Amino acid sequence: MGWIARLKGDVTFLRGALRALRMTTPIAKHPTRVFPIVVEELAEKFGDAPALLSAREHLSYRELSERANRYARWARANGLAKGETVCLLMPNRPEYMAIWLGITSVGGVVALVNTNRPST
Repeated sequence: MGWIARLKGDVTFLRGALRALRMTTPIAKHPTRVFPIVVEELAEKFGDAPALLSAREHLSYRELSERANRYARWARANGLAKGETVCLLMPNRPEYMAIWLGITSVGGVVALVNTNRPST
């Protein structure tokens, strides 16, 4: 490989590295911004637009945020303390994400156990 080809490869790599830094810098600037907060912001911005889809059901951003808040209230009502772990064992479906977001939003840790097995 000639030096021009290496130089082109280096430029391509640097462009990709800079793009990755631009995309991840906001994360470092806001270390307390967690995924449940992002979902709330998306619900405010996109409302009834589809957020999660499955073969049998779907949730809009608003519905996802509302359900997550419902599970957060459940977690608080059941005395879930910050840092405590809840095992979530259920098949893939939009509700799975809502439960995970709700428990996480009150400081709980969710051990995600998925019952779907890969096809062989």
